Amino acid sequence: MADVLIPYGGTINYFERVAAQMGGLANIQSFTRLYLIPGMSHGFGNGTTNPDANPPLPTRDQLYRAMVAWVENRTPPGRIGATANATSSAPAKSSPLCPYPQKPTYTGGNPPHFRLLRLPVGTRLPPIVVGGSLSHGIE
Repeated sequence: MADVLIPYGGTINYFERVAAQMGGLANIQSFTRLYLIPGMSHGFGNGTTNPDANPPLPTRDQLYRAMVAWVENRTPPGRIGATANATSSAPAKSSPLCPYPQKPTYTGGNPPHFRLLRLPVGTRLPPIVVGGSLSHGIE
């Protein structure tokens, strides 16, 4: 959601228009998913204006494995775990990435735990700042 080339609001608008044209979200989930990834640039890496930011991001391998599983095994992607290793200026953190319109919600505790909250199509998602631990990979 930090893409400097394509604002995420336009991507959400396009995704929602496709869903509306095709008869709803359930009708497009067999061939498309949208993941909003806070702090990710156009490609991989820190897309924030803070060079010391350490947003949890998926790896290329995670995304590739998710796509292969979907195309070759007909296993659609669900929640994907994103992580960031500790740096000299930021602690290690992790966050689940959920297909839109779901979003991770902090529920408290130490370390933080997340749950998935389903939202109706059309709900606008603000940027999410998260930390804590989550298992890695596709769940």
